[in-house]
Amino acid sequence: HARSRAARAQVEIARLGYMAPRLREMAKLAGPQGRQRSGTGGRGAGESHTELDKRKIRDRIAELQQDISAMEGERQTQRMRRKERQDLAHVALVGYTNAGKSTLMRALTGSEVLVENKLFATLDTTVRMLQPESVPQVLVSDTVGFIKNLPHGLVASFKSTLEEALDASLLLHVIDVSDPGFQRQLQVTDQVLAEIGAQAVPRLHVFNKLDQVGDEAAQSDCLRTLQAQDPGCLVMSAREETAIAGLRQTILAFFRKDLQEAEWFVPWSEHKLRADIFSQCEVLQEHCDAQGALLRIRGTRATIDHLASFIPKDPVMPLTKGYTQLIAEARSKITTLTLAQAREKFNDPQVVFVDIRDVRELEREGMIPGAFHAPRGMLEFWVDPESPYYKDIFGSGKEFVLYCASAWRSSLATAQLQEMGLRPVCHMEGGFKAWKEAGFPVAEKPQHPHP
Repeated sequence: HARSRAARAQVEIARLGYMAPRLREMAKLAGPQGRQRSGTGGRGAGESHTELDKRKIRDRIAELQQDISAMEGERQTQRMRRKERQDLAHVALVGYTNAGKSTLMRALTGSEVLVENKLFATLDTTVRMLQPESVPQVLVSDTVGFIKNLPHGLVASFKSTLEEALDASLLLHVIDVSDPGFQRQLQVTDQVLAEIGAQAVPRLHVFNKLDQVGDEAAQSDCLRTLQAQDPGCLVMSAREETAIAGLRQTILAFFRKDLQEAEWFVPWSEHKLRADIFSQCEVLQEHCDAQGALLRIRGTRATIDHLASFIPKDPVMPLTKGYTQLIAEARSKITTLTLAQAREKFNDPQVVFVDIRDVRELEREGMIPGAFHAPRGMLEFWVDPESPYYKDIFGSGKEFVLYCASAWRSSLATAQLQEMGLRPVCHMEGGFKAWKEAGFPVAEKPQHPHP
């Protein structure tokens, strides 16, 4: 089943290493003709077939080892490219041969890797993305199975696939719990991992093939025993979808424990930034209005620090804390009118509706009749006593009802106006969109110019 050049070379080295000490017995079976070769050039009795074959094997093994050493550079380049792909976590499946690693690989990634009930069905390293894709993105690699008393030469020849265990952030140690000798197999895997220097890599024991352990009572006993001996382990069958879903969540939880959250407002004009956020981070919440989207996201520290440098600064509401906290604090200080309450105040001459949307939104969508247009970015201008509109509008002592396309934005602006000394002021829940959808009066164009 070796397909890659490196795997074929590794298999040939293992085969030649097995043949070399057995050449003498093979020569005996071949008879006298297989033991002696005529000499040439007056060099005595000549060279036996066995000696000649041993020399050929040594030369071939040396040649293959040189090829594998040359391939090391290629493998390093491939691993570096994977690491350069931002924030890719890496899980490696390790364990005794025929423990079910490739079945798990297929279940976790959806890849069509070879699955057979035989020793060394996997010889090539297979690396695929955990599916469905997650944040952070997780690479899953399948490795060659281990056996008892694995020769040091064979360990070296399988180095390219075993090195995946060294590069991994988490090892899934797969154990065939249906095998009566699985405890010995577990120890063998631990020994081989120690030989290649992977003993320090975090490890999760996955006891597989529970469905092949007798009846339900035997399976329950096995489950309780293993969980008592190894509280952090997973006991499962790779053929059960619920078990695979649980394993996937365990993998993600391991890599998400160090993730951070952030809250950003991203204008619609920042198309690339928005695409990068959605591709590199997990978006937990999204609140949209005509200007952009308020996003609560989760990602690695490196990703968040990198993307934060591209977030446009809000000149009106500089972000000194998370938007969620800002909104919660704002709404605790202000009065919020329901849509019905706002409609009752519509004909009250002592109430002024203030539209803080962009003028392009007003021209496109309309506004509440009689509302005063005060763009959010000019609030300080409108409440300034030197403003030509202050005496007639904001200095009149009337009650003000702010609204925007989104309730969260108008609540922040309302709290900001209160801090500027404007009272009484409240805001309308649901924004202009809710007002319009309710069938309440709408004017087609702005009725109050702004400088």
